[in-house]
Amino acid sequence: MLLCCSALAQGGNPPLRVATFILPPFVMEHDAELTGFSIELWKEITARLGVQTDYQMTPDVKAVLDSLRAGQ
Repeated sequence: MLLCCSALAQGGNPPLRVATFILPPFVMEHDAELTGFSIELWKEITARLGVQTDYQMTPDVKAVLDSLRAGQ
């Protein structure tokens, strides 16, 4: 939540980078677009915050954590 609040405080509403991976039914890809429970929930949250999302696809949870540790 701190990241979201910091982004909103800056005024320009830069896109939030979100690392994720395919994990049905939470994250799925359909017609080159992400869908699923977690994606739909995240879309509602960002709509209420007024920010966009830049998804970073990774192969698995280890890659998500590695990406986070590397500051990506």
